[in-house]
Amino acid sequence: MSLCPECGTELDEHADVCMACGAARVDVQVSASAYELAIDNLTDQLIAGAFAMTSKRGQEEMSSIVSDMETVNWNTIAIETMLFFNHIIERYAEGLFGQAVRVQIMDSLELPLVGKFAKAGSVRDENMDAFHKMYVHNLGQRCAEYTNYEPGNVIDDEITLGADGTVLSDKERTEKFASIFISEDDISEANSGDTDGFEAQLLWQFGRRIAELLGEPDSAKVITYVYRYIIAFLFLTLNPVKELNNLRNLLESNDAV
Repeated sequence: MSLCPECGTELDEHADVCMACGAARVDVQVSASAYELAIDNLTDQLIAGAFAMTSKRGQEEMSSIVSDMETVNWNTIAIETMLFFNHIIERYAEGLFGQAVRVQIMDSLELPLVGKFAKAGSVRDENMDAFHKMYVHNLGQRCAEYTNYEPGNVIDDEITLGADGTVLSDKERTEKFASIFISEDDISEANSGDTDGFEAQLLWQFGRRIAELLGEPDSAKVITYVYRYIIAFLFLTLNPVKELNNLRNLLESNDAV
């Protein structure tokens, strides 16, 4: 599938021009396909990350700290994780490029992300529209909640550096993000109600939400595992600055920005 770089309309495979705006197909195919591939790659990574905690590997570790595994709705956990990923990617895009480019990239991500995620979660075709509406509604709620929390100096610093054109190396990112891994003693202290001293309250809130969904809202061990999992995947495996810079460059090559 190819998209028109001028208006984003899907192009018929036999058409020489976009039927919506008239842009020539010859100007579209190579770079639009590259952009689509980049979108596909990012959505695949996010979906894999969202379901990683529901995989056999994740369940083996979780089973030792969750009292009743039969009560856990793993698809719900995956959805919450995906909503969090979506929010963070959007926050990076806004900080790196501003609102206009953020809207373009997030609009491009929405349909393939929701579609692939629904299929990974075995949502039936007849329920796709309802699932899409539910996802968008929940995303709006989560973003409103998460916006109330600061994601931590390490994340803010990476966005600031990225906006100035600096992309940290994998080693530099690992060293910086490792500083917000916290101990079980820290988690236990935070359970007393004082989280003001933590660098990453956004991640903390996500961990608490997942712990509630797992039926263990007061479990320091559950929150610790989720917290470290989300950091390890989103910030040590996926590089949002690198991924989003690639998407923006592909947009610019199409004169779409």
